[in-house]
Amino acid sequence: MSRTIPVHFLERAARHPERVAMRSSAGANGAGAITWGAWNDLSMQFAAAIRNSPARDTRAVAILADNGFHWPVTDIGTLLSGKTSVGIYPTSAPVQIEKMLTDCAAGILVVDNQEQLEVVLAMRDRLPALHVIVTDTGSSRHDTVSWDEWLAIGAEALSGIPGLREEIEAGVRAIHREDPAIIIYTSGSTGEPKGAVLSHGCIESSAQSIREALGLLETDTTLSFLAFSHAAERITGMYTRIVCGMEVMLVEDASRLWQSAASYRPTLFGGLPRYYEKILALARAENASANEILGGRVRLATSGGAALATEVAEQLAQRGMTVLGAYGLTEHLCVSFNRPDDPTFDTSGPAMSGTEIRIAADGEILVRRCELTFSGYNNLPEETRAVFTDDGEWLRTGDLGLLDASGRLRVTGRKKELLALSNGKMVAPLPIEAKLAAHPLISHAVLHAEGRQFVSALIALRPESLEAWARAEGITGSHDELAAHPRVVIEIQKAVDQVNATLSRSESIRRFVTIGRELSVAASELTPTHKVRRNAVLEKYSAQLDALYGA
Repeated sequence: MSRTIPVHFLERAARHPERVAMRSSAGANGAGAITWGAWNDLSMQFAAAIRNSPARDTRAVAILADNGFHWPVTDIGTLLSGKTSVGIYPTSAPVQIEKMLTDCAAGILVVDNQEQLEVVLAMRDRLPALHVIVTDTGSSRHDTVSWDEWLAIGAEALSGIPGLREEIEAGVRAIHREDPAIIIYTSGSTGEPKGAVLSHGCIESSAQSIREALGLLETDTTLSFLAFSHAAERITGMYTRIVCGMEVMLVEDASRLWQSAASYRPTLFGGLPRYYEKILALARAENASANEILGGRVRLATSGGAALATEVAEQLAQRGMTVLGAYGLTEHLCVSFNRPDDPTFDTSGPAMSGTEIRIAADGEILVRRCELTFSGYNNLPEETRAVFTDDGEWLRTGDLGLLDASGRLRVTGRKKELLALSNGKMVAPLPIEAKLAAHPLISHAVLHAEGRQFVSALIALRPESLEAWARAEGITGSHDELAAHPRVVIEIQKAVDQVNATLSRSESIRRFVTIGRELSVAASELTPTHKVRRNAVLEKYSAQLDALYGA
């Protein structure tokens, strides 16, 4: 029998049907809960509904929803049916949604938001493969099916068709590890998003690798607040949890993350660097330990998506929280991870189980192709070939890095993001930007240097920290006024000088522009995983940055 995530799920539900699998922060005091048995029943109903719908022959089911119960029920129901599950970022623009639905040829789409539903309905005539739209928005349109109606179709089929449940379970056990399981669309800090196809073997072996690296237990609990459309949250927050049997609280409204954490008190917390920067800011403001911000029971904290600034990691450790940094990418999620018994703050740790890392002659990080590696980009054979070395054996990550004497990986920059000064000197912006963002007042820093005689920077300030600092200094004004205030500029200059002291002259920031707000996903300045869209930001603020070179 092939060991796949759907098989793990069926076994988990059979062993512990009454144990709580998921809670929702949207319930009263977070009380809304679904057991493993109930989750199994709902996902079975979803799978049965697929088999009794006009889209029974579809290849893919797409999900455009927040982190409520709909996501895991749909995702696992899709995998139980042998179809490919495709996540669409809720923050995607209409043109991106259309491109993704067209690319994966989704026959079924689940939507939980009225505004998103209207967007999809407006393009439906251009989506010939899309046969069924399932929605929980209260819409009574004749061309959609409500969530409850859809599950009722499945429940009726399971009760009315002899042996259907057994047939679905037998199909699950016949799934091959090389069969496609999910498509993850890369967030695309530059260029068009591509659909990375991950096999059943890839997601299962990735989940096992994470469990082994962290020593996760069935008794651990965690929060899920990042979009399931992202590879790390999907595999860590969904599939690893199924393999381990962990309970989770689904946080549908990320603005209530800290309240949810304080009430739920998880033992495991995984997030992007931005969230750890906020935890540090909250701990400072409340004169508390970092662990107290998350309810006081966290035994493991992990960070991925980008490098967590060493200074931030060190200060969190001083406040009682050791954050384990990791490195991976959609095409191979489990590359390296710091281990709980041997953490470092300036590396992403050694290779994970089943993964081999090599550094190319030009400094690029290469990862040996194996089951943990993605299958390829959907409908893009040339791009798939190009992402591997000529012999097809090594995945080109596009990142630059070093391996220390102990085999730990240190990511030093992005190969394509190296900035070339007019004198030919090359500058790697990411480490410099991360150092600047460690300052309490600075949210993001974006270096500008391509073709210029020196390095400049756009520095986005944290509004809440800016307000607190201004009050302490007796300064008033709007966020934009404060950002331009001479005393604020002097304070930011101190931070710049401190970072410059660690850099060569060619890398040093000579001038900068400050803005009184954080960069955001809504303004198309950050990807859904909070990576800076460098070209978009530099273009938006080109006038201010260009002016720095005029005098």
